Amino acid sequence: MAAGTVSSEKIDLLVHGPNKAIVDDGFSDQFVLHHFETTHDLERLTPDVAAKVRGMAITYNSVRGDAKTLGRFPKLEIVSSFGVGYDHVDAAYARDNNIMVTNTPDVLTEEVADIAMGS
Repeated sequence: MAAGTVSSEKIDLLVHGPNKAIVDDGFSDQFVLHHFETTHDLERLTPDVAAKVRGMAITYNSVRGDAKTLGRFPKLEIVSSFGVGYDHVDAAYARDNNIMVTNTPDVLTEEVADIAMGS
């Protein structure tokens, strides 16, 4: 693909963890979403799909993004954790394999403030 051009090919993303409408609704029609709620569910993932996945959205911090899981996706470029922190993602593996790891900071800021104020 030449610099400055946009591919018409949709990008495959793995949504790993419980479904969250805010996550699903946030992706445009430029993505093909593959939902797998648990690590056990990933066993159903075909090698052909795993070979195309370029991004992973982890929707809950009880779902692990360990080296074994991340290693299943040879084209993985980014893992985004939708929750507090990213301790459940193997950041060292990601660093060593040039996979960007992000999380959603301030995801609970308003809720914590509401509880603190007693509303």
